[in-house]
Amino acid sequence: DTYVYSIRMALLSPNEEGGMSAHERGFTTAQLHTRHWVLTQDDGVTDEVNGEGVVGRFPLLQENGWRDDMQDEYGRIKRGRKCVGTFIYQSMSGRPNNVSFEGYIRFVPGSLASPEGDPFEVRVARFPLKTEAEDYLF
Repeated sequence: DTYVYSIRMALLSPNEEGGMSAHERGFTTAQLHTRHWVLTQDDGVTDEVNGEGVVGRFPLLQENGWRDDMQDEYGRIKRGRKCVGTFIYQSMSGRPNNVSFEGYIRFVPGSLASPEGDPFEVRVARFPLKTEAEDYLF
């Protein structure tokens, strides 16, 4: 089976639930650096995936939007266009039935080119990869 999944990322502003001011969190922007995924089958067998960026992209999150930085053919990260709203990462996995997905995404406060603090990790809570229609979120 093949599963398509989406993960949404945003730097919340103070007026959004769970949001903080730049002063409270200690930075105004944060850039995705790496990701670590763990896929676990029902029998406990795990497959781990580590890598830089997500599908060649290194979004720089800021309140109310993000910058679409991408890796070029030489492995350099190029500054991208500014975008409004939430960054949506979509990918797919060809795994057997009854697999769960979890992991973390490592961000750098500021940007990869100009870090403003120590990297931090954002947990991606475990969720099932299923084929039943009632399990889809739209």
